[in-house]
Amino acid sequence: DLISQPLLCPSVGTNARSQIDAVFARAGGASLQPIVDSHNSALLLTYVEQGLGIALTSLSPILMREFESRLAFREVSHLFESEEVILAQRERRYAAPHVDDFVRLVEACSKT
Repeated sequence: DLISQPLLCPSVGTNARSQIDAVFARAGGASLQPIVDSHNSALLLTYVEQGLGIALTSLSPILMREFESRLAFREVSHLFESEEVILAQRERRYAAPHVDDFVRLVEACSKT
């Protein structure tokens, strides 16, 4: 049903767009032809707010809070693979204290 709607999506080549394209392909849908694509999720949400269409994009909680009083959001992350995130640093270097704090915070959050 979404294919027939005016869609706003992340730009081709982004991880979010690759995952969206893969979900549509697995569902046997036609090739995704958004009316607008952008690397900027805030811009996509602004276009939705102006009535241009429906956006499929990943959002930070901060950005969602900024628009939640003006737009309706539907959680569909269960349809997509999870995104792997890595922390890279130079070899044989001690991590800065703020990096160690960040790693501990992420590990604590992942245990809940």
